[in-house]
Amino acid sequence: MSEQRYFREIKFTVYGNPKAQKRHRMARRAKYVAQIDDSKEDKGNLLAQVIQYKPIAPWTGPIMLNISWVIARPKSHFRTGKHADELRADAPVFCHKKPDIDNLEKLLLDALNGVFWLDDGQIAVVRKEKVYDPLPERPRTVVTVQRMTAEEAPR
Repeated sequence: MSEQRYFREIKFTVYGNPKAQKRHRMARRAKYVAQIDDSKEDKGNLLAQVIQYKPIAPWTGPIMLNISWVIARPKSHFRTGKHADELRADAPVFCHKKPDIDNLEKLLLDALNGVFWLDDGQIAVVRKEKVYDPLPERPRTVVTVQRMTAEEAPR
């Protein structure tokens, strides 16, 4: 068991390209309409990677999240020729392309809902960033989940 279970903060990293929440689809089946969640498998995979860090019981009360999505750099961010392993001078630090940050956040919150916290309505503060990885082979999501007390709440 992880020692972090007993503390007010849990930090973990999910390796692989960050995935965004997909739109739900509706499907008609005989006399009823079903809602299909195309992100169900992605949520399950994410949860399987971090289940070892979960608290003994889902946390209650206000929660703060720090989330960094580290996106793999496209080949166009690197120089060419014998300097192909070096970044171009104009390569951006922050990712301002797809996937959308709100869809990345939604998939993460839905996957951890009911496991790390009772309901995602408890999340009071979220600090998030979507950046490019300086090394192209290490895309990941770094998450810190913190319990907040009344004294820590931002004013």
